[in-house]
Amino acid sequence: MQKQELYISPKSILWFFGALLGIFLFWYLRDIIFLFFVVFLLFAALNPLVNYFETKKIPRLLTVLFFYIIIIFGLGLAIYLLIPPLVHQLQTLSDYAPQYFDYFKSFLAKTQSFSFVNQGLQKSLETLADSLSTFGQSAWSGVVSIFGGVVSFVVIVVASFYLLLYKAHFNATILRLVPAEKRDFFKKAALRSIGKLGAWARAELILCLSVGIITFIVLTILDVKFALLLAILAAVLELVPNLGPILAAIPAVVIAFVASPIQALLVVIAYVLIQQLEGQFLVPYIMRKTIDLNPVLTIFALLVGAKLAGVLGAIIAVPMLAVFLVVFEELALNYENTRPKS
Repeated sequence: MQKQELYISPKSILWFFGALLGIFLFWYLRDIIFLFFVVFLLFAALNPLVNYFETKKIPRLLTVLFFYIIIIFGLGLAIYLLIPPLVHQLQTLSDYAPQYFDYFKSFLAKTQSFSFVNQGLQKSLETLADSLSTFGQSAWSGVVSIFGGVVSFVVIVVASFYLLLYKAHFNATILRLVPAEKRDFFKKAALRSIGKLGAWARAELILCLSVGIITFIVLTILDVKFALLLAILAAVLELVPNLGPILAAIPAVVIAFVASPIQALLVVIAYVLIQQLEGQFLVPYIMRKTIDLNPVLTIFALLVGAKLAGVLGAIIAVPMLAVFLVVFEELALNYENTRPKS
């Protein structure tokens, strides 16, 4: 029997070590990569609007300045109006969190059925109470960390500003780095990715604001404590598909239950109605031209994003997954068009 020899080409070895090096660099530079992905996301959201005004003979510089003045003014106004009461509510919640969860745990202890579920819930509540107490002691630091810090904010604003302003120059520079035979494929994939990302960012902004405002109004009418904090939580978690609305409802129900079981029931009904409103009217209208992803893939992407970069990673995992799928579709289409016909 003839002995077969295993031959590994030098090119395969180079590809293997190159892949390992790429994984290592991605992990080591993941914070910077995520930061510039946010820059690209902001560019994709604003670029169609800037292009529209440019077709109306308005100089690109004036249009970009106009949008960034609106963005900075809006963020400044939101920080001025929301941060002080938000920090106050976080500190108050951290002070009273042990009492809330002790009350809820005592209720669970009284129910003998499903005792194994109650034990798990009690452990979860203890962990959550400890986390809230720790977080409340440095509430301002917690709020700042959500936005990535002042330096990251400045980098995002400046980099996306110049990317919008000098889009043609950046496009030409990047295309020169791509081999001539791959440029058509690259342009198609890039245009589709930018279109999907921009539509997703604009739609999510509208959706988050809508859900946050509706939640705040409803919780205020029901006289639920920490209505602003819970509404902001609902708005932020709206960025997390499928799981976000459920996670946002849990603390609202717990807080309402301490005040009154009837109020908790009303909060549950309110959140269900809000999700019905979102699912039946807001999402079909706002998200109809954006990303349509498999729920299993979405959950997997969320877990990977959260593991790599925490909350920010979970938020941008979905648009990153959409980009990968667009590139994969273009690769498959390119392969079908270029392979020899039998």
